Amino acid sequence: MLILNLSRGNNGLRVPLRLPATPADIGSAYVKLDQISEEIAETRIAGVVTEVGFLDRFFRGKTIEDYSDLNELAKRVNSMTEQELHTYDGALNAESINDVSDLLRIADSLNRYIFINGITTEKELGQFLVDSGYKAFPESVKPYLDYAAIGAEYYAERGGAFTAEGYTLYRSRAESLSPEENEWWKPIFRVLLQTTEQWDQEQEPYVLVLPATTEQLFAARSWLDVADIDKLLTEGNTVAALDELYIWLSSRMTIEYIRNTLKRVRKKESSLIMASQNLEDFNVDGVRELTRPLFAIPTHQFIFHCGAVDKQFYMQNLQLEESEYELIRYPQNGVCLYKCGVERFLLEVHAPEYKQALFGAAGGR
Repeated sequence: MLILNLSRGNNGLRVPLRLPATPADIGSAYVKLDQISEEIAETRIAGVVTEVGFLDRFFRGKTIEDYSDLNELAKRVNSMTEQELHTYDGALNAESINDVSDLLRIADSLNRYIFINGITTEKELGQFLVDSGYKAFPESVKPYLDYAAIGAEYYAERGGAFTAEGYTLYRSRAESLSPEENEWWKPIFRVLLQTTEQWDQEQEPYVLVLPATTEQLFAARSWLDVADIDKLLTEGNTVAALDELYIWLSSRMTIEYIRNTLKRVRKKESSLIMASQNLEDFNVDGVRELTRPLFAIPTHQFIFHCGAVDKQFYMQNLQLEESEYELIRYPQNGVCLYKCGVERFLLEVHAPEYKQALFGAAGGR
């Protein structure tokens, strides 16, 4: 939304003009302005009604020479999602803006920026950096951290702008913190992400390189205008599932991210479900010591027949007693050992008929 409040003279009267405006709309507004004052040269913008706060401050008090660029700007603003509006506002605050051409240029290049919702001060930024795992500290020292100083240091290095809605910075400056600085990091694959709406509008997809930093994941969320990705740690009482876990086990960074998430979601009454079929996938040189905690952290574990896996390796990693291992030593359809704290249960799982119909009989195909 972009509505100009036009005025003439100093009597405080305003005439609203919604953009984009036709010549007839502009003529009608000027007829009303003529009733205030016939001095066309005194026509000024007294304020702007818009979701982008910067535009109100930028245009206030300015005269209008040409409405064509303003109409183009209004078209762009009207087509933006709520997330894009917040990104645009932050980007404008972070840039040097001299005229409408600069406003149009920024509107056409929002993919150059990252917007992190709800981060409005340096202290909140510092809290975010620590909570997201970017700044790693032991739990015991977190109550004594100077979050404002941590956020101020990051802001001084990366720049950007705080608004009432969040924090915006250049994507390139955030991604300069990528794990490429670590010698063990290497990109595994690239994922092209689009929502159905973005596909229909023929927008360029977002390219996410995995493994990714927390900031890059938040950037992907912002570009896709998806809020649910952080519900595990914000709203809480949320469940997320990570199937085919072996796919992610070739990256130390990804394993650490999963491990830290497992520890933190419990404080928000959330859960992260992990599923994998072959324990041998966790026995990889260089990451073996990192994958072992993944078996110790979950509160609830459903453990099935191990298949062709060494007995001692299986028992050691899953922390099983000999008697527990014997319960699932041989394959039994639907039978598993359920661990819940210190409790142990031998379960035989049966799916209801309606679920069996959904599963089919082709092994999931």
